[in-house]
Amino acid sequence: MKVAVIGGGSWATAIVKMICNNLQDGEKVQWWLRSDETIGYIRKFKHNPNYLSSVEFDLNKLELTSDIRGAVASADVLIMAVFGVIGYVCAKLECEPAPMILGFILGPLMEENLRRAMLLSRGDPTVFFTKPISA
Repeated sequence: MKVAVIGGGSWATAIVKMICNNLQDGEKVQWWLRSDETIGYIRKFKHNPNYLSSVEFDLNKLELTSDIRGAVASADVLIMAVFGVIGYVCAKLECEPAPMILGFILGPLMEENLRRAMLLSRGDPTVFFTKPISA
């Protein structure tokens, strides 16, 4: 099975490292990076110069490419580090990513506790306004 990772940020770097650590002998992960300079740097120094620079790669298990069409066409499994894309879009739109990150983290917790409170109150939403702790 051929795995390809699209992206060059910290998430992609971590994912590539985890995949490389779990590959059998002779298997390779294909890593698409848009910058040929970054590819050359990784080939020379065995780590990503921009993100997680302390993480060293086994180049025998890594196939670096800047050809996205080739990477996508030859892969059985495609992993895209979309968090970098989201960060790029937020930067271009000049919006702060921190509230969105908090929403992703805290949203499920709030929903779970809202459901729990609704179950305990037998579906009565006034519990949020009539109890002393809600003040």
